[in-house]
Parts: sequence; structure tokens; C-alpha cells
Amino acid sequence: MQGKGVYTWNDGRRYEGNYYSDKKHGFGIYKWADGRVYEGMWMDGKQHGKGKYILPDGTFKIGRWADGKRVEWFEDDNEINFVHEIEELEILTKKKEQEKEQSSFADKN
Repeated sequence: MQGKGVYTWNDGRRYEGNYYSDKKHGFGIYKWADGRVYEGMWMDGKQHGKGKYILPDGTFKIGRWADGKRVEWFEDDNEINFVHEIEELEILTKKKEQEKEQSSFADKN
């Protein structure tokens, strides 16, 4: 799978976000069956970069992950910067997807 997609497991887990070479890659939202949520960056199928970890009661922490493991937690006021970074990343991702589509269309013609 390439680009945006949604995958739901039989046990209730769900991922919605970007894929590259059939792996979670870029921004995505992963929900566990018990209600926990990770919203953030992925690389090669693993949490990698900044992310937001949300508990079922709505409390959350912002942190940084590397190769699927949390490395550190940040203070809550970093959420604003996190949201802006995600918005910028989504814009860049869309731009790259459009460039890819235009390039493949040009190659076919």
C-alpha cells in the first residue's frame, strides 16, 4: 500500500494514516482496542518522531519515539508546536504525492 489508508484488525485495533511500501510511514493515528491512541509520526512501520499518546480518559502526553520505543516525554505546551509540525508535514506529503502523480502521468504520455 502507498499513500493514505485505513486498516482495522479483528481485535479492534485500527490505523489510519500514511503508508509507504506497505508499512506505516509518515503521519498516522493508531488506536488500540482498549481505547488508547497514538497520533504521530511513523517510519518503516514503527512509531518514530514526535507523537501524542492519549489514554481512554482523554489525558495525554506528547513525546518522542525512535524505532518503535518512546525516548522521552515533553511538557504539554509543546503540543502547539507539535500540531504545527504535523500540519506542515501533511502539506509536504500532499505536495510530494501530487508531484509523484504528475511525474507518473508525464511518463505515461
